[in-house]
Order: sequence, then C-alpha cells, then structure tokens
Amino acid sequence: MSTREAVIVDAVRTPVGRRNGVLAAWHPTDLLAHTLRTLVARSGVDPARIADVITGCVLQHGEQAGNVSRWAALGAGLPERVAATTIDRQCGSGQQAVHFAAQAVRSGEYDFAIGCGVESMSRVDLGPLFNPAGGLGPWYGRRALARYDGNLRAQGPSAELVARRWGLTRGELDDYSAESHGRAHAATVAGAFARQLVPITPDGGEDASGLITRDEASAPPSIRRRWPP
Repeated sequence: MSTREAVIVDAVRTPVGRRNGVLAAWHPTDLLAHTLRTLVARSGVDPARIADVITGCVLQHGEQAGNVSRWAALGAGLPERVAATTIDRQCGSGQQAVHFAAQAVRSGEYDFAIGCGVESMSRVDLGPLFNPAGGLGPWYGRRALARYDGNLRAQGPSAELVARRWGLTRGELDDYSAESHGRAHAATVAGAFARQLVPITPDGGEDASGLITRDEASAPPSIRRRWPP
C-alpha cells in the first residue's frame, strides 16, 4: 500500500516583533487567529475541509493557556467542527506541528490540516527558561531535578557552558549574530519575505493605518563583523 504525499499548500506569518515592541498590544490568540484567517482566505481551501489545526506553543500558561489553538481557530472564523490542539516540543514546537499535520495527511486520516505556531515574548511570563539565577525551579518536578543532582540549568547559563566547552568567545558570537542580522536585513530590503508576511496593525485592532509590513528587528547591524561568511 503506497503512502500519500503531503504538500504545503501555502505558508504565511506575521512580522516578527521585539519583546514589548510593536506587537505587544496583541493577545497571542488574536495574533494567531489573524494569521489563520489570512492563510485560509489566501489558500482558497474550503474551511469545512480542514480536519485539524495543530499549533506549537512553548509557554502554555497565562494568555497562552487553555488550548490556544482552539480559541485561535474560533477567532479566525473556522467552522466549530474543525478540531484544534496545542503541542509543546520547546523550540521545535511549530516545526513539530507541521510534521504531525503531514503525518496525518500521509496516513490518509486528514486531507487538509494546518500546522502552525504562536509565541508572545511580551505578554507571557518566561518563567524559569531564562532564570538569571540558573536554577530551573519547581516546574520540572523533584524527581527529574534529583536525577541530575540539581545541576540542570536554564538556557542562559547553559549557553555559557556550551560557549566555554567549545572555546567560543563573545566577540566571535557577536560577529556571527551580526552577520545573520545583516543577511536578514538585506533579504528584507530585497523583498524576499514579502509574500509570506501578513500585514498587521500595531494596536491589536482592525485599523488599517500604520500597517506593519516588515520584521521589527530588520535593521543593519551595528556590530563590526569579524566572523567569516
């Protein structure tokens, strides 16, 4: 028995905003709903044929709790019968959502599904992920922490350990980052992201004035580059 092929019909995203930046007024559920509504309208797929909306989200508390995927699907105007679920595979959550959708299509369970992701770094508490003290706290349970004698660290201290292990200096890493930002800025100026971007207002409303049409962080880097291209 042959496996069906899964294809991506279309893909869109909002511009990326900075923390407490131009998108800070948007509730994350509404932000995703705005994107889903645009995607469905642009793709031409009959909303009634969509079997599932699978959303990756890391920080599933506060405004992103309670199955943010379901509320976004309803906010987007999708039929109430369209199912929706939220998954967490940390930084790979959005990509995993696409994988799950593709797997369901290939198996024959779904004909159409949406794989997506949402994350507000302005309105949702980061919790222990970037704890400057280094500890992970009570979120992960006593047994998991005890397995490593309390030596598990949050992302910030972990990054310092990785840099020390591989002999990476702050200057080298800054230059590498600057090169990445420079390339992103050049791509923005060239219009490489234009087709995938969903124009959006900065205030969370429907007023079309002052539409945001590019990533907020798209600017020439100020750090002098030393890292090889």
